[in-house]
Amino acid sequence: TDADVESTLIYTLQQVAMQPVGMAGLQVLPTPSQLFTLDAANGTLALVAEFDAESALYYQLELQVSDGRYTDQTTLVVYVGDLNDHVPAFTQAVFPGQVREDAAPGTVAAQVLAMDADVTAVLSYALVLRTPGAQTPFQMNATSGQIIVGQPGPSFVALDTEQQPVWAVFVSVSDGLSEVFAEVNITVLDAND
Repeated sequence: TDADVESTLIYTLQQVAMQPVGMAGLQVLPTPSQLFTLDAANGTLALVAEFDAESALYYQLELQVSDGRYTDQTTLVVYVGDLNDHVPAFTQAVFPGQVREDAAPGTVAAQVLAMDADVTAVLSYALVLRTPGAQTPFQMNATSGQIIVGQPGPSFVALDTEQQPVWAVFVSVSDGLSEVFAEVNITVLDAND
């Protein structure tokens, strides 16, 4: 605003810089009009492109207003919110693992890993039983992707290389919207029992 009743204000977008994901420092964009427009008469700022949080975390705009005699500047920061627009993916289709048949509960038998391009993705791993209520010697750490020897209980079956030398288990990973699957082949090593 300008206290002078008869003055006309002119708004201009001086510069736009972005903070690229995974890089330090701001990057000045050569053509800010590809992303933003600023109405010179009333100062209305509009977006003219879609933003992607996987490309830029935020944009820093340098705005100027002038009445022909005096000029003022301000900085406006536009933060880009992340959408869950990418599907997680395992780093391999089949993961190997191995464990001794006398391994204590909690022993790691295999490790799976998935990635998600969404900046704010939170992944959750799970064992997938092919038959509901099926018995398994394993449990899954939902946050780390580790498959461990389970605690004895109703759905637990003991490891025994003579009975089953390899366990093919299936795992899933979810980002809260999408879920994908992989196979894990865990070899049971003989404990000379």
